[in-house]
Amino acid sequence: KDITRYYDTIIRLNFYQIFYRIIKLIKINKYKKKEFHGVLRKINHSLFGSNISYKSKPLYSTPNKFHFINETCEIDSYLKISNKKKLWRYNLYYFDYLNHFSKLEDASIDFTKYINLWINEIDNGEALEPYPTSLRIVNWIKWSVRNKYYKKNFVDSLYSQSIFLKRNIEYDIMGNHIIANSKALIFAGIYFMDNDRFNFLKKGKEVLYKNIDKQVLNDGGHYERSPMYHSIVLEDFIDIYILLNDIDQNENKNLLKLKNKIFEMLVWIEKMTHKDGKISFFNDTSLNLCSDFNTLKNYAEKVGIRFKPKDNISYFKDTGYFVFTNKEVDLKFSAGSVKPKEQPGHAHADTLSFELAIGNFKTFVNTGTSTYENNKLRSYQRSTKAHNTLEIDNTNSSDVWSSFRVGKRAKVKNFNYFLKENFIEVEALHDGYQKYLNITHKRNIKIFNNKIIILDSVNQIGANYKIRFYINPEISATEMPLELKTLDGYFISINCKNGCVKLLNSTWYPEFGVGIPNKCIEVTMKDINCETVINWKKG
Repeated sequence: KDITRYYDTIIRLNFYQIFYRIIKLIKINKYKKKEFHGVLRKINHSLFGSNISYKSKPLYSTPNKFHFINETCEIDSYLKISNKKKLWRYNLYYFDYLNHFSKLEDASIDFTKYINLWINEIDNGEALEPYPTSLRIVNWIKWSVRNKYYKKNFVDSLYSQSIFLKRNIEYDIMGNHIIANSKALIFAGIYFMDNDRFNFLKKGKEVLYKNIDKQVLNDGGHYERSPMYHSIVLEDFIDIYILLNDIDQNENKNLLKLKNKIFEMLVWIEKMTHKDGKISFFNDTSLNLCSDFNTLKNYAEKVGIRFKPKDNISYFKDTGYFVFTNKEVDLKFSAGSVKPKEQPGHAHADTLSFELAIGNFKTFVNTGTSTYENNKLRSYQRSTKAHNTLEIDNTNSSDVWSSFRVGKRAKVKNFNYFLKENFIEVEALHDGYQKYLNITHKRNIKIFNNKIIILDSVNQIGANYKIRFYINPEISATEMPLELKTLDGYFISINCKNGCVKLLNSTWYPEFGVGIPNKCIEVTMKDINCETVINWKKG
């Protein structure tokens, strides 16, 4: 089984990923401290002044306290944090706290001691891995330009990090990482433009424009199919557009393409955002790690990119999501195969799952993501069991394993949607259980004015076929009879035909490091066709 799993995982990598992974193993690029000799380009210091994000939770508080992924630690050395989770350490290396604040007065905090501490202590190790280095370069440049800070040791370090990044672009990982790499090189190229002998700008633009069509699909979605990483990449693109547009007011072909991609991505993320303004939980997605739709929309509008909402029915064919929204219902249905084939590291086994809001509050939610550590919780959160779909014999529909690996993958077939006179119908089938269990799962959803009918069908029945519906913790639930009540006064009843229903205790994971008790409706199928009817009325 392990051999098959490794084969199914590796066979989908492209040649270049394997080639560059081998190169990384045999070629050692040591970080070398260089001196920058020349004149810095004076970027408009107000360019990123409006890009300060005012978050509800601070990332830093005096003295020396850093708050990441809902964990707080007091830091006086970068060499004394090995006991913290890797993602927490990564967040410290990003230096996001230079530009993200919970209140306006925090923008005047003097962070130079942490920058100087980093310069003096770090010359190797994970802090210099390409992804945190990319984010740090951008944050340092934004902070430097806004505060007009150009001291020699700072500039030399920024220059050295940029050289090191250019020699360690993540061609083996791809995905959102390589977009972050290209962004950092573009920023460095413009910052050092008057003496850019390492061609940072040329390389950054080359990497960006080589990947932009591949990573932003024709339906406007990012190819990792995660609303969170989509939002992160979208903000990267807006940042890049602002900077490139500032140095070249005449839009060239590539800059116009970038502008169009930003618009298309805004349309996609608006549809994948619930009425409460929070993104839907498909694949690796968590709250408070990316900007929300309204923030991104307002940011884009400041540079002349205007958002136009689409119709209430959207089928994003390339990313595989179907969305229906009206005054009372907001359905988001995952009806696509697990992709991209060469980089599904943020994928979950969530095929044919959905999230649903009745009224203004999410009613059914996927379980979420709260950790990237390679542990039981990470395995559970990526599993089919943690999503609003059918799990058969405790088996995942796609073989998610380790923290960021996927072996065999479910493929979606026979997707259709129909606009009938008094209802909307959408259906799809996946083959994720076919290889080992010879079973296919088909889901049909009909949306009426005041009810939704979900029909789950399989080609053979067994004893351990579980359909789950995870309830938003804000929704109150009673078991006998099975009824829900929303905060805005909707009463929801749930009935099941050909299934045994239980209301179980569960946990929802909306943020990293956060678990909130909630309820789960678990339906054990008793026939090859199991129908769940959700009715509602306003109280």
